[in-house]
Amino acid sequence: MARTAKQRRRSKHKFRSNTLKRSHPSQEPYARILIVCVGEVTEPVYFNAFCADMGANVEIQVLGLGYTPHRLLSEATSRRNDAARRARGRNGDPYERFDETWCVFDVDGNWIEWDIANVISSAKANDIRLAISNPCFELWALMHYERSDGEKTQDEVINRLAKILPGYKKVKSCVLPYTALKDRYQFAADNAQALCAARAQDADEYGNPSTTVQDLTESIIDRSRRPTGNH
Repeated sequence: MARTAKQRRRSKHKFRSNTLKRSHPSQEPYARILIVCVGEVTEPVYFNAFCADMGANVEIQVLGLGYTPHRLLSEATSRRNDAARRARGRNGDPYERFDETWCVFDVDGNWIEWDIANVISSAKANDIRLAISNPCFELWALMHYERSDGEKTQDEVINRLAKILPGYKKVKSCVLPYTALKDRYQFAADNAQALCAARAQDADEYGNPSTTVQDLTESIIDRSRRPTGNH
C-alpha cells in the first residue's frame, strides 16, 4: 500500500519546485520560503541550484509563472495565505506555512514610475519581499564578474554576459551555468549591494542598473545557518 503524505519523512537538504507537503517532523522544522518568479525557467533553475548548493536547512518552493509583476504579487499573496489557512485547519500541519514569501521580477521598458511604486507599496502592505532587477535578472549573473554602473538595456546586459559565458543566450529554455557562478557569489553580492547604495544616493531605489537578488540569497543563507526550530 502506498504511504500517505504524512507517513513519508522529508529527507534533509531536499528542495522542490512543486507544491510541498511535510509530515509532522521528528526534529525541529526547517524554514520554508516561497519564491514566485516572472521568469519561467532561468530564475527557478538558479534558485533551486543555489539552495541545493548551500545544503541549507531551508525548504523552498520556487514557481516560474510568466505573470506580470502585479499578477505575480497577487498570486504570491494568495498562495502564502492558502498555506497559512491549511496550517491553521483542524487537521492542518502547522509547519505548512511559509516563513518568507518573495516575488522575483525585472523592470522592463514598459513600466512607468507609478507601476513600480504601486507594486512596491502593495508588497509592503502584504508582507511580500521583492527581488527586483533593472533591467533584467541577468544583471545579477553579470555582477559575478564585474560591476559596471551606468544605465543599461536588457540587450546590453545579455550581450556582455554572452561574451563572458560563451553560449549563453536569452531564450525561454536557457539557464545560467550555476557551477560557473557559485565560487564568485560574494563578489556578486558585494557588487550588487554597491549598485543599490549608488541608487539610494540617486533617490531611485530600483533604478537602472540595480538588483536586489542578493537580499533573497542572503536571507536563504542566513536561515540556513540558524539551528532548526529558530526560524
